[in-house]
Parts: sequence; structure tokens; C-alpha cells
Amino acid sequence: MSKLATAEINGETFFKGFQLYSELFPESRRLISGEIEERIIIGLYQEDEATAGEFCVEWSDNCIELRAFQDAWSVFPKMPELFSLLDESGSESITPQQFANKLSALGYKQL
Repeated sequence: MSKLATAEINGETFFKGFQLYSELFPESRRLISGEIEERIIIGLYQEDEATAGEFCVEWSDNCIELRAFQDAWSVFPKMPELFSLLDESGSESITPQQFANKLSALGYKQL
């Protein structure tokens, strides 16, 4: 098991985590008007469920998109390994489950 990945913001320590949207809402096979096949929400979290910011990676029929929530901008520089992973993986061919497995290997906690 990998060591839990963390980052510090304003003197507070947050852990890096992710959640597969389909596991949050398993009854939904297709998400958001049938366009999105899977979404992985990624962010910096504390044990009390506070977050320093979140964003998501979405898979659709013809692309993979990065979507940022308003609080995500400060999180991006704290996760350079994530963007290296996307670059190395050839984002056109990585599946959501493969991506989640790689996040776990980097020490991201599955929520």
C-alpha cells in the first residue's frame, strides 16, 4: 500500500483523495444527459471532510475533459504528479478504472 499523499496549504495538511462518481451514484449508468460515461472527482481533503478544492476528470464517448470547480485553482499546483500521470498515460487510452488505480498507487485515498 502506498503512503498517503498529502499537501500543505496555509499551514494546514490535507490528504489527496478521489471518488468515482459511479460509486457515489451506482444506479446511474450514464451521467449528465447521457454524455458522460464516468467522472472522477479529485481534491485535497481533511478527515472532517473539509476540502481545499476539488476538480474532476470526465470520460465521454469521444474525449477526456478536466473540469475545475471555483475552489480548484489553488489545488492544481499541489498535484504535479497527477498531470504527469495524464501525460505519461496517453490520456486518450486510459480508462477511468486504470486512472483510479494509478491514483491509488500515487497515494491518493479513495473516498
